Amino acid sequence: MASTLSAPSSNVSQVLSNIPPGPHPLGKQEYTELYQLVKQRGLLDKQPKFYVYKIVSSLGLLAASLAIMATVDILWVQLLNAVLMSVAFAQIAYLGHDSGHQQMFSTLRKNDAMLMAVNFLTGLDRSWWIDKHHRHHRRPNDATFDLDINLPFFAFTDDQATSKSGLLRFIVKYQAFFLFPLMLFEGFSLRTDSTSYLLKGKNIKYMALEMFAVVTHLAAYFAILFYLLDTWTAVSFFVVHHVVWGSTWPPSLPQITKECPSLKTGRGWTSCDNR
Repeated sequence: MASTLSAPSSNVSQVLSNIPPGPHPLGKQEYTELYQLVKQRGLLDKQPKFYVYKIVSSLGLLAASLAIMATVDILWVQLLNAVLMSVAFAQIAYLGHDSGHQQMFSTLRKNDAMLMAVNFLTGLDRSWWIDKHHRHHRRPNDATFDLDINLPFFAFTDDQATSKSGLLRFIVKYQAFFLFPLMLFEGFSLRTDSTSYLLKGKNIKYMALEMFAVVTHLAAYFAILFYLLDTWTAVSFFVVHHVVWGSTWPPSLPQITKECPSLKTGRGWTSCDNR
């Protein structure tokens, strides 16, 4: 399902039908007027030149990283190169985000093809991302529906906080201090969550193709890593790559959560107050 803001103007009624019942910050009439205004200002227009630039630059970063990996045999250079590859992966993943919102191309087929390419290049499963991210957009900050605020090491509602025990309760108590250190593991978490979702085999649109893309990516990633680098350098590269990749997420996560009130049930519509 495309995001609200990327839906064609002819589908306004369909977009409105997807709004869950409950109190809304805007009525449907006000939402329609706002949507039409945004559309008229051209804020939802496709930007092919921008995405050509982003695709070329992102693939260029990845190619540069692979070239350095193949030609330089110095540990500290490869650790810096791992940071470069992290940036490349983050940029490619954001292209997947935009194509998942049907924002890059004018047809579902082309956006899906782009998302599958990102699936292969990053090793993050397409269907996992679509399910997780669209649940977030349908009911943002709904504690019973939005998986982005159902995290083992953080709490966004009183009920979540009181349900923790032991070490998790201690971490939640001081989560403001633990946020950035824990998010350094996000790169590893993305891989494990994506792979486990795929292995469950539920709600997978292209099961064979997605499985092939993830398996091929992982096989190629580790084969290149351990073929071009010695064992210690390869392991160090892998760790730094995923730590830095994970560290690209904290700047956006607090903005998502801190500006919006969280709901304790699935019966409402969360509004954001960005004054």
